[in-house]
Amino acid sequence: WLPVAASVPQPRPQEVPDAHGAKAVDVSVLEGYIGNDPAVVREFLRDFRTGATGMALKLKIACVARDAMLAGEQAHKLMSSARAVGALRLGELCAQMAAAGKAGDAETQAALSPLIEQELGAVNTCLDSLLA
Repeated sequence: WLPVAASVPQPRPQEVPDAHGAKAVDVSVLEGYIGNDPAVVREFLRDFRTGATGMALKLKIACVARDAMLAGEQAHKLMSSARAVGALRLGELCAQMAAAGKAGDAETQAALSPLIEQELGAVNTCLDSLLA
């Protein structure tokens, strides 16, 4: 026996292009890890969104405090999660932030912080569409 909602096939989430025509989230990356069951994909995307919001807040606080090491650690966590769900540009920006943290380069982190925030906004807009 399956719950009614589970027995109704759901459409596969589609990627939404950002303002530059590129996808903020490439769901096929996540599907490569977990398969393409739409309900499971949506659950992972929801979990990512929740976790990413918290990580991004900690990252921003660390950047404002100019704590390069803590900002680098938070960026590394966000990078891993972003790459796993297919938010590749966000993952790349976080990788740069993490590298700057290892180098103790708070100036580079300060420059990257608004770019990460902007890209996370694009990812969230994409997730809004995917999870609608």
